[in-house]
Amino acid sequence: MRTSLKILVVDDDEVIRTVTVSLLEVYGFTNVFSANDGDVALELLVVGGDYELVISDYNMPKMDGLQLLEAIRKSEQLRDIKVVIVTGLGDLSALRAAGADAVLRKPFPYEDLKAIIAEMFP
Repeated sequence: MRTSLKILVVDDDEVIRTVTVSLLEVYGFTNVFSANDGDVALELLVVGGDYELVISDYNMPKMDGLQLLEAIRKSEQLRDIKVVIVTGLGDLSALRAAGADAVLRKPFPYEDLKAIIAEMFP
């Protein structure tokens, strides 16, 4: 698994965002960044370039995870970024149909996230 990935964690819950970033760092990832909503995340993706993975909560104010996913997939610059959506809500198949590379239902063991990343980036 390549630990040099540039990863963006997007969640409006500060505790979940901080824990996710910290665990990814414990797993050895060295380029982990965060945003507190989809709007900020989209700005970071466009300006920051070279992100390879977005891990986003689904339910957020302003721009939710589905809207962020749709914006990423519509953008020539961003469409190849891998996106994992994390949700406790709704129909997971709709998120996959919108282009999510993986969907995790909350609560989930963080080892599952690590396994998904290892599969995407061997």
